[in-house]
Parts: sequence; structure tokens; C-alpha cells
Amino acid sequence: MRFFFAQSTIDSLAMPGLRFVGLLLVASLFSVPAFANGNTAASVIGSEQAATDPDQLDSVSEQAQSVGSLLDALALSEDGQAADILARQVQNLWNQSGSEAVDLLMRRASVAMQAREYPVALDLLDTVIALEPDYAEGWNRRATVHYLREDYALSIADVEQVLRLEPRHFGALSGIGFILEELGQDSQAQFFLSEALRVHPHMDRTREVLGAIERRLLGAPI
Repeated sequence: MRFFFAQSTIDSLAMPGLRFVGLLLVASLFSVPAFANGNTAASVIGSEQAATDPDQLDSVSEQAQSVGSLLDALALSEDGQAADILARQVQNLWNQSGSEAVDLLMRRASVAMQAREYPVALDLLDTVIALEPDYAEGWNRRATVHYLREDYALSIADVEQVLRLEPRHFGALSGIGFILEELGQDSQAQFFLSEALRVHPHMDRTREVLGAIERRLLGAPI
């Protein structure tokens, strides 16, 4: 199962069947979906209080600093292989929720998605987001399920939350650029793809699409 705007799917977003129909520019028209609805997933783990342990808060701060440092290095990388390693390290850190309960729910949601049991996956991910609303990959995963169900308004709203929490999420920036390009919004697509490459300059498909857009904007033949 490939997840929405995960690093492993950045270049795949432009392939048939994996393009996401939506537009970040209209995301503000949609309200953020309700959190957990109290059904199956909520009964799996019950409730969990927000972390107040100073050591845990320090760990979160250190992880954010690590992500920031890796993204800084990624933006300056001159070697594609080294960039891929840095990008994987960033994605691994983004995947860390810091909660065993959330990690369990994410694994169960993945299994449900593999089985195309989308209502179950949504129930689990609703609980993930209710427990950890600042965990970007919970929103990211739920955006995937909404897309697979062709509920594009809710998918767009979740992607907006991913970028609110992780403004340098190169997968989301690149994916939005592909969407806009597909919808014929070349100027806006150019902006997002350029921003994606500022963060991760070695995404070949992103650079290819950006080049085609820039040639179209200049009126040159593709």
C-alpha cells in the first residue's frame, strides 16, 4: 500500500491511477473532518492524555530539530544518492508518533487499507488524529483513504493539515504541484513544484514536470 505523498510515492503521483484530484487553493473552503466518532477504533485503546512528561517533551523537541537539520542538509545536497538517504531519514522521523497506541492504530489502519476495508481504516485514523492532532502522518494517511474513496473534499482538507504541520513536506508540495498541473493551473503548479525542489532538489519526476510547465508558460514547444 502506498500512502498519500509519502516519499516513496513522490514521482509516482503523476502516473495514471495515482493522481490526486484536488486543489490546495480551495482547501480553505472545506472544514476539517470531525475527529474520532467513538466506534470501533475508539474501543481499541480507550482514551490517552496528552504528554506532559518533560523528558517526552524534550524528545519531541529533539526530533523536530533533527528533522530540521536533515531538511537543511537535503536542500544543500549535490548528490542524488546522498539526497535519497537524507529523504528516507526524514520520512522515518516523520513516521514516528511517539505513542505506542498510535503506532498500533497506524499498523492496523495499514492492514485495513490493504484489505480495502476503508471504513475501518477511517475509524482507526480518526482516533489517531484525535489522540495526536499534531502528528502529520496521521493526517497524511487519512488523506490517502479519503482519496481512495473518491472523497476529494475531505482528502484536500487533510492535505492542508499536513502542510500546516510540516511546511517542508516535500512529498505534499510535489503532489499538490502535480494536481495543479493536471488541472491546467500551470502558474500555481510551478510555484509548488519549485518549492518542493527547494526542499528536495533531487526529485527527478518533479523536475521533469516543472520543466514542461515552464516551457508551456514561455510558449515554447514541449
